Amino acid sequence: MNTAVSYDLSLSDAWAAGLVSLEIISANEALRLHHALQRIGRDWPADSSPRYDELANLFTHLDAQLVTLMREDEDEQLALDFLATRSATARYLSVGRALLRAHAQHIVRALNDVKHSLLTQAGKALSLRIIIPVNLSPVLAAQALVGWAYQFADMAEQLVAWRAHADRCPVTVGEGAGMLFEQDPRPLARALDFSAVSSCAARELSSAAASPEEERFFVLTGQVKALCREFEQQVQLWENMGFIKRAGNSEQVRSAQTSPAQGGSAHAESTQSLADSQSHPEPPVLPHDDSHALIVKLTALAHMVERLEWDEPGCEKACSWKLAAPDVVAWLVVHQNVHPRLAEQVVLKFLEDRDTSSAQGESAEVAASRASEAPRTSEAPRTSEFPSTSDAPSSKECEQMLLAAGVAPAAMTGKLPVSALKNLWSAAGSVEAHKSLGGSAAKRVDEQIKELSTRR
Repeated sequence: MNTAVSYDLSLSDAWAAGLVSLEIISANEALRLHHALQRIGRDWPADSSPRYDELANLFTHLDAQLVTLMREDEDEQLALDFLATRSATARYLSVGRALLRAHAQHIVRALNDVKHSLLTQAGKALSLRIIIPVNLSPVLAAQALVGWAYQFADMAEQLVAWRAHADRCPVTVGEGAGMLFEQDPRPLARALDFSAVSSCAARELSSAAASPEEERFFVLTGQVKALCREFEQQVQLWENMGFIKRAGNSEQVRSAQTSPAQGGSAHAESTQSLADSQSHPEPPVLPHDDSHALIVKLTALAHMVERLEWDEPGCEKACSWKLAAPDVVAWLVVHQNVHPRLAEQVVLKFLEDRDTSSAQGESAEVAASRASEAPRTSEAPRTSEFPSTSDAPSSKECEQMLLAAGVAPAAMTGKLPVSALKNLWSAAGSVEAHKSLGGSAAKRVDEQIKELSTRR
């Protein structure tokens, strides 16, 4: 579907001027780049065969110029060179984001071709891989690039600065991994993998005393790895239970999302869908297009994991949850069609759970003391894979949650038991957080969700 071009040409003017002032490109190159972007913006999306190759060549040229600048010195000057080009890089990314918002379907391939070398060569300490599938909406594709921009600016700066203090050998953090946007129903199912810290660095650290910067670096890396393992275990658990699986017919799922006036036809279609599913029994599946109402908290976790926090030494939280929250809400509203207020409430509850869990980690002694004072029971320690559902929404509230997100509950009948929603809701949260909060926060959010659903 053709859309109006919303690309602001003044953005490319500012970008080109910044690059010229830093002597990264010449004035003629900046003018050529501006005209090319102007022509691309004018022709897309009406042009059935967009000239993304030209844009790719221009971005590749800029990459080469920046990498050349950063390669001029191999020691501390490398970090200074990187910081000096950060403003130019920000403008470079701004143009990419603006183009993505207007024409994501056409230029994603171009961006995929050029976004790897700059980060790898500039930092020489980080290998960040991003795969943006062509079927993303413009807004989600733009946010994908925004996420990469933040990781580039924050992580690379920290790692380059760290390398300036410990230049014994190159350290690769996240080889063959990073932020993976895949054509997969699981939202960022392999979000991050920081398992590859070079064996060279490990040998060096074992044979010499580590500096404070090195200790901080590996502590933070370990925290990220632990969080990623937690996320992976949750994804694997849901996979094993059949809740995360691509739906066979997304159009059939969409047909169930109708207004109340069309309820009769929707019910008939869902009834037919139920009959089909009974004649061809399948394990319970979570329709990809409707998954926002059921795995919204897992999606939030996946997106929040993208934002690493390298600021405070000894920081328990490895992710900037609050920094990512607005992006998560926007993603849920725009791409997953979640009601705005419902998205806000779900993300707020997720943040509260994570903050409480982190605070408990910092006060382990207090928690242990409370546990010792608790009444003893003959009940063995709970080993269930799912947390207690005492604080989860009731079956009726789960149905209302589906309604608030625009999903017809009838479409889910026979595919996903409503009782399983309670498990899904609790499993996506923190067991410790539910215990310490006494269910108050969960109930408060559940009541707000219920109120929202009754207003629609």
